[in-house]
Amino acid sequence: MRRIMSREAYEKGRCTQATHDGNREFITLIACISALGIAIPPVLLYKGTSRDLMDTWVDNLGEKDPFHFGSTENGWTNDAYGLEWLKTVFEPNTRPNRATTKRLLIVDGHSSHVNLAFINYADSCGIIILILPPHSTHRLQPLDLNCFLPLGTKYGVHLNNWLHKSLGQTSMSKRTFLPIFRLAWDESFTKDNILGGFRKAGIWPFNPPVVLDLIKRQPETSLDEEDKSNKPPPTPLTAKSIRWIQKAYKANPSTENIDLIFRSQQRLAAQHEIDQHIQRGLFETIKTEKERRQRGKRLNLVGKEDTGAQIFSPHQVLAAKEYAATNQAEIDAEKAGKAAKKVVAAENKQRKEEEAQEKALQRQVDKEAKAQAKAEEKAAKEAQNKQPEVQKKNGKESFIVVLPIKFTPSSSTKIVTFAEHIEVVVNEEGSQMTSAAGRKIKLPQRFR
Repeated sequence: MRRIMSREAYEKGRCTQATHDGNREFITLIACISALGIAIPPVLLYKGTSRDLMDTWVDNLGEKDPFHFGSTENGWTNDAYGLEWLKTVFEPNTRPNRATTKRLLIVDGHSSHVNLAFINYADSCGIIILILPPHSTHRLQPLDLNCFLPLGTKYGVHLNNWLHKSLGQTSMSKRTFLPIFRLAWDESFTKDNILGGFRKAGIWPFNPPVVLDLIKRQPETSLDEEDKSNKPPPTPLTAKSIRWIQKAYKANPSTENIDLIFRSQQRLAAQHEIDQHIQRGLFETIKTEKERRQRGKRLNLVGKEDTGAQIFSPHQVLAAKEYAATNQAEIDAEKAGKAAKKVVAAENKQRKEEEAQEKALQRQVDKEAKAQAKAEEKAAKEAQNKQPEVQKKNGKESFIVVLPIKFTPSSSTKIVTFAEHIEVVVNEEGSQMTSAAGRKIKLPQRFR
């Protein structure tokens, strides 16, 4: 786990160096520069058992980037990739206008450069191979003298800036390597650095004493020990120490106390700026971490039948990415079409369910209305089947006739008509009743 070291922790001895999680994976750089001050397109060899490139490794590749790519099982170069680099990168980019013009290629003693296939191909193309003596590249190789050192320094600076923004919460991966490496490459492989490398090696302009004079042993110089007696008192940074120095200044307004207060304000203001910088970097970190966790897909540049070493140019990589993006767009469009169909089917299903619920509710209402009408009809029939009830009102006898009869009252009879029955009040003189057929009806004696 990475730790961000503070100045206070360093001064008090709690933390003397940065730590890392130990996860390392090599990416080989094959670089070549010319005495004209230009750099041959570099080759980056990633580690991959399939020897194919993943789209996430080259996600940030631009159209103007000069980088070529390859993949090996261990991330190192070998004889096959050295020969492939000579054929596909060095020879096309350094080919002279005249076929009889010779080219000088200075290499170290690595086996990928010193083998019969490499030398034979170079000889067939008019390339002269010059192999540097063992253990002399730090003095004679222009790349080591003035290019690789700034490249490593710049890469470390940009990597630390990237880790500082994320507070060490995200780890380095192949996805984030190319953007950081591009910045370091552009800042280190400049024309001045390239020409300076050839000049320091004494190769061009040809100047052997430049190297021979450096071989002489230089006398060692000892550093004087730091005088700790003049070490200033610690700067107050905590709330308690600031209150203490304020009280001390009020009691003794000396120059030393006011200097401590000023240093404290400067340190706290600087810490405030650092905190704001960290907050801004956290948003970028979250975005980067989200992209890093996405699983990469093969660009299928190697092919199923190919088993030899291959180095892919930026044009090939961008074409493969475009082809993969087109296929992915078609897949996304097909998924979107299926999703739209699912939405329409869900809406139709919901509409049918709502219609079925409305129909069921209407059937329930109709059923309840029919049941109520049937109950009312039954109650009416039961009321018709009841026997006539006799009541006494004001000393007179009265009864309710619920029969389909024709009633012809006398002149002194009072008639009260209702919707479903007739109430007849019989006086002392009696009344004459006939049926619907005109037959006479005799009432019992108790109803007279």
